[in-house]
Amino acid sequence: MKTVVVLGGGISGLAAAWRLSHRAKGLNVVLVEGSGRVGGWMQSVRTDEGAVLELGPRSLRTAGPAGRNTLSLVSEVGLGGEVLAVPTSHKGVSRRLIFTSAHGLVELPSSLSWLFRTRLPFSGPLLPTVLAEIFRPRRKGTEDESVYDFISRRLGSEIADYVIDPMCRGIFAGSARTLSMRSAFPAVHQYEASHGTVVGGALMTKPDPLPDSAPELVKQAVREKWAIYTLRSGLQSLPLALLSTLEERGVKVHLGTPCTAINFRDQSAQVVCGDSVLDTDHVISAIPSHALSGLLSEDLSPLSHHLLTIPTVTVGVVCLEFKGRVLPPQYEEAFGYLVPSHQPASILGVVFDSSTFPQHNRPDLPSTRCTVMLGGEWFDTLGDDPGNIGTDDIIRIALDSMRDHLGVTDEPSNMVARIHQNCIPQYQLGHSQKLDTISDLIQEKAVPLSLVGMSYHGVSVNDCIHNSFTAVDRLLAHV
Repeated sequence: MKTVVVLGGGISGLAAAWRLSHRAKGLNVVLVEGSGRVGGWMQSVRTDEGAVLELGPRSLRTAGPAGRNTLSLVSEVGLGGEVLAVPTSHKGVSRRLIFTSAHGLVELPSSLSWLFRTRLPFSGPLLPTVLAEIFRPRRKGTEDESVYDFISRRLGSEIADYVIDPMCRGIFAGSARTLSMRSAFPAVHQYEASHGTVVGGALMTKPDPLPDSAPELVKQAVREKWAIYTLRSGLQSLPLALLSTLEERGVKVHLGTPCTAINFRDQSAQVVCGDSVLDTDHVISAIPSHALSGLLSEDLSPLSHHLLTIPTVTVGVVCLEFKGRVLPPQYEEAFGYLVPSHQPASILGVVFDSSTFPQHNRPDLPSTRCTVMLGGEWFDTLGDDPGNIGTDDIIRIALDSMRDHLGVTDEPSNMVARIHQNCIPQYQLGHSQKLDTISDLIQEKAVPLSLVGMSYHGVSVNDCIHNSFTAVDRLLAHV
């Protein structure tokens, strides 16, 4: 194998190209990105006054192998000194809220005291629910189960309605009733499969020990108990640093070069980009599955069909900056709030960005930054004309929600809105079976193709980087 073409300059494609250029000396690596920039949905905006607004992911978790893996990458590309970390003890991390029409904003469980008290929105203490789950028998059979059905069966409908349902909207912008538990939350699904109990499985599962060879940044995160972190100039600094490293290593990067077709023949491939054709021994696709589907030739129509069956949703994001402190005092130290799907509200939730990362506020005077998330599976309900919902519509809904839910009537000093078309894949029931079928088809046809990115095994930045590294290591192991 002499040449590998990586399709897609989002974080998955950049991570794959970085790993290839790091692990396989002498390999010709080519990165092809259709737009004029790298980073995909990771996009940071700096206002004229110096505030940083995030139109995509705004923070990264440190927990687990995938979290440590990303921290190691941050360190290796020279961004360790740019990290802004928030410890687990910070109220901006631990205090998470939901909106209910009956009670307004209420806090979700964040400490052991919740086990013994009755607090809204729950009808009683949570201790009986937790104890009952430990002794509840595991489910028989292997049929896929929705997130909502799984949680309702193990922990009851109140936990499903007020904790897990809004969590699914915050992570996937999708419905707990259609998302697959096995695919959307594989670790929690495995707790029951391995231990017969979710609570017991979580308590009995110990984190992987930290190797002595771990970068100092990872050791610092463990020592100081970081929960989340960002970068001083915004998370887009990471893809930009990766791009710079790739160019230094001699990786050929083609921006503004949409791929129009991929022709696989005789254990090789031709990647067509406009009038140019790239000959390659292997293709790593980091573009969405539906985009890849449209690039394949007729002889791979079964593979193309299954790639096309992974649905996506469109999400609106409205970043708001206000002069002064505009949030009610009781909510200033909180991560933000989500809205359960059964509540009458037009948004998915609001992140109180100033609470967790005040370093991103404008430096000249006190201010408040919030991000309103809208749409997802419910995007078509945001306007009277589902096919013609624009940024003006989502800005109006965002400002109305800030007024109705938080009493914020001030005019924003800065405002940036984006509609991210088809940005989050939905791991619906049967997703794992789809992936097995896709993998089988690639192997049967001996197609020199690896699949990475959000469409398959995780939508977080950490998951995307971890899965790209894994795919590259697997490819190089078989060379």
